[in-house]
Amino acid sequence: MLPYMYTLMYEAHTTGAPIARPLFFSYPQDADTYGVDKQFLLGRGVLVSPVLQPGATTVDAYFPAGRWFSLYDHNYPLTVATRTGKRVTLQAPVDSANVHLAGGNILPLQQPALTMSAARQGEFHLLVALTENGTASGELFLDDGESMEMGGVGGKWTLVKFSCSTEESEGIITTTVSSHVVQNSYAPSRAQVIGNVVFMGLQSPAKGFTIYVNNVELKAARTKSRTSGAFSVSGLSLAIGKEFQIKVVMSH
Repeated sequence: MLPYMYTLMYEAHTTGAPIARPLFFSYPQDADTYGVDKQFLLGRGVLVSPVLQPGATTVDAYFPAGRWFSLYDHNYPLTVATRTGKRVTLQAPVDSANVHLAGGNILPLQQPALTMSAARQGEFHLLVALTENGTASGELFLDDGESMEMGGVGGKWTLVKFSCSTEESEGIITTTVSSHVVQNSYAPSRAQVIGNVVFMGLQSPAKGFTIYVNNVELKAARTKSRTSGAFSVSGLSLAIGKEFQIKVVMSH
């Protein structure tokens, strides 16, 4: 989650929004979040429900309205879907953590490495967690990690905004992820790419699907559909600093 956390640092620097947040910060309209003091959000979309009692095997967690997907299960199942907020008792095994991603968020990730410097050289992945309406958004900030000011005038940095929308017509559902490059004075020197995109919460089952990248059918891409509703597209090589569009067209 290093790219996501670093992007949150940029957001904190430019807007003052905290990296770790109480639930009511992002859900002020939900009065049930006001008393939640044993969970927290990382940014607007990652909910952490930690174990705070020795020997505990479960955690009582509150989920605000929306769809919440497990990040520690590689099938990315939909754990909770609620329109009004819901309290849930979660299992708390010793070898994993209860971390969930809210629908409506696009999370940039990289594989872990022995050092932060090595991790920053790796290929990027996007997790696209859809709302019920099939929308999501997110962003990615990159720089050398050493500059005194993040996003400073004249500095070398890159900011990319991601968005996702879904349209349905005559039994054909088209989910589109697009990138918009706001600033790009750092990424070209790194030659880093997005190699994998995972869609979470797609409508299923689908009779068939077609992948398009920048309106060209991508026949060589490796795809995998999971029973949880997650759908991954790998074998990509999308330059971070260039705008792109990925379409998943499914027939039902």
